[in-house]
Order: sequence, then structure tokens, then C-alpha cells
Amino acid sequence: MQYLLVGVSLSVFYLLLLTLSEHISFSLSYTLAASVTVFSIASYITAATKAHSNNGLANGLAIGVLLSALYGFLYSILQMEDYALTMGSGLLLTVLLVMMYMTRNLNKISTNKTDPHTNTDHEIMKT
Repeated sequence: MQYLLVGVSLSVFYLLLLTLSEHISFSLSYTLAASVTVFSIASYITAATKAHSNNGLANGLAIGVLLSALYGFLYSILQMEDYALTMGSGLLLTVLLVMMYMTRNLNKISTNKTDPHTNTDHEIMKT
């Protein structure tokens, strides 16, 4: 359910952007829509993770910073009309490489402790 709510919030960003850009400049519309989206998701993550850990505020701030950086980078891509495809492809490649690196030791199928090269998800997340 939480993934669904965050996904809907991310989708509402585009509706807000479209609605606001009909009445005010695109830059201001983008800033307002991104700010509302980032604030709502960061607040929700803070509240949702506070019940499960003591790091609710840290989790919310981390998500807020990451989303702000993402929306900032996407805005800069939109402003570079000639290089938008190149920059977008570079961003996707970077995200893919980071995700591959972060999940390189992830082994959900086997929790075999006799193999020293496999770790459980919980062990990986602690490091």
C-alpha cells in the first residue's frame, strides 16, 4: 500500500505541473510541483518509517534530498534541448550501474551460510 501511495504522489507531480504551467511560467510551475511532491513523499516516509525504527526523520530527509536532486537533474535535462537525450541516457546508465553495484551480493534465493560469499539481505543492509 505504501508503494502505491508514493507512486500516486509521483504521478500527481505531472498533473500539478500541467495544471500550474497553464497559468504561470514553466520554471515556477516545475519548482512548485516538485516541491510539493518531494515534501509530501518525504513527510510520508518519515511518518511511515518512524513506527519501525528510530531513523524515521533521517529516512525522510534522505528521500527528500534524493528526490530533490533527481527533480533538479531532470529540470536541467529539460532545459538542455540539444543534449536532453544524451544526458537522460547517461542518467539512466548511471542509475543502472549504481543499482548493479549495490545489489551485487544480494542473494534472496539462497541463505546458505556455508558459502562465505553469500549474504542475506539483512546483513547487506547493515553494511
